[in-house]
Amino acid sequence: MLIGLVPVFNEENNIINVLEALEKQIDYTIIVNDGSLDKTDYLISKWLKAGKEHVYYFSYKKNRGQARALLLGFNFISEQYKKGIFSADDIAITIDGDGQHDPKDIKNMYIYFNDNNLDVLIAKRELSHYPKYRIFGNKLTSLVVSCLSTSKFEDIMCGFKMMRVAFIIDLLNYYIGYRFSYAGEIGITAGLLGYNIDNEYLIQCPYLRKGSPRFKDFLVNIILYLLLTAKIKFIRGHRRQIN
Repeated sequence: MLIGLVPVFNEENNIINVLEALEKQIDYTIIVNDGSLDKTDYLISKWLKAGKEHVYYFSYKKNRGQARALLLGFNFISEQYKKGIFSADDIAITIDGDGQHDPKDIKNMYIYFNDNNLDVLIAKRELSHYPKYRIFGNKLTSLVVSCLSTSKFEDIMCGFKMMRVAFIIDLLNYYIGYRFSYAGEIGITAGLLGYNIDNEYLIQCPYLRKGSPRFKDFLVNIILYLLLTAKIKFIRGHRRQIN
C-alpha cells in the first residue's frame, strides 16, 4: 500500500493539481495544512467535497514548520498502524505541495525501492540550475548528516521520500521536529538504526523561489542533529546492556 503525505503552506496556486495527480498514484492521502494564510484551506476543503476516499486532512491554525507538519502525519500513520489499517511494509511517500515533485515519478521510484530492498529512499535532485548558495547549503547539510549517520547522502534536503511504515514507527521514538530539521533527522535515524537507505535515485526538479532554511536554522539543526545522534546511541547502548 502506498500512502502519500503532503505538507502544505500557502500553495493556493499548486495544491489541487498536486493532489489530483497524486491520488492517481497512491492508495491513501494525508494532507497537513501548516497554517496557510491564503486560499489553500478553502481550496482543499472544496476539493474534498467531491467525495474523496481514503483522504485525511489536518490543518494547523498557525504555521509550525514543515518538520512539525510531517510529525502530525507520522503520528497519524502510527495510529493507523496500531489499528491494523496500515502494515509495517506499507510505504509512506512525502511530497511537497508546491508542484516541484512530479507524482508520476512515484511508479519508477517504487520499482527502484523494491528492486533494492530499501527501507528509506530519498530522491536526489538534479541541482545544476539551482543558485550556488542553495547548492552549498544543501551539500554542507548532506555532509554533516553523512558523517553523523555513517551513510552517504548527496541531497538530504529533498522532500520527495519513500519510507516503510516500520521505519516511521521507529523514527517517532527519536524525532524532534524543528522547522526544516526533518530531513537530517530521517537520514541520521535511518543510518544509525541500520535501515537500508538510498539517496541515488535522480529526479528532475524545477527551482522555485520560495522560503528556504536560514543560517540560523542551519546552526540550530546542527545542534539538534548532534543531540539526536547522542540520544540514539545512548538508547541503543542502554538496550544492549539490558539484553
